[in-house]
Amino acid sequence: MKELNAIYTPSQAAERIDISQSSIRRYTIALEKAGYPNIKRSSNNHRRYDLYDIQVLQYFKDLVQEKKISFDMALEQTMQDLDYIKNKVDIKNESADFNVKSSDDIEHLETKINMLIEMVRELNVKTEALQEDNQRLTAYIKQQQLEMETEDEEQSSVNESAEDNDQTNIYEYIEEPEEKSDKVEQEKVGIFSKIKKWLG
Repeated sequence: MKELNAIYTPSQAAERIDISQSSIRRYTIALEKAGYPNIKRSSNNHRRYDLYDIQVLQYFKDLVQEKKISFDMALEQTMQDLDYIKNKVDIKNESADFNVKSSDDIEHLETKINMLIEMVRELNVKTEALQEDNQRLTAYIKQQQLEMETEDEEQSSVNESAEDNDQTNIYEYIEEPEEKSDKVEQEKVGIFSKIKKWLG
């Protein structure tokens, strides 16, 4: 769009088309005489060309110099093909505008992709941290289970030892009266023997 609206002086037009300024003047005068209405004038009455004018002059020049058509026949052919040249300019401009938009879209997509890549990196870091926390937590739980199992085993050993002691005490208690009865019998025998000695 910017190039389509650009205005060129005769020298700039000649440079773009790669012909002399006198040739530009000759081609322009021929077009104007044939009824070409597009070429504008400055406040000083100097000719000014837009992109469409440049393309018309380029088309005219190519017919003469490259296709070797006579000047008058090239002029007639150019005037007949003005719509074709105009459509060609519009398509070229739309294509350029599309390329600009495509470039902007690509840059926008690249920015989004870079943002997504950064988000994925952050998620990977967080995921690794969570995995490490999970491993530590799992190890801690296993350690606690082992400690609890050890405590249960120790408690069971203490309980079994206490039960053994209780049974021993019971046996001692059961056997103790027998020992006492033997002593009583011995004391009785001793007393009777003493009485016998005393009476005898």
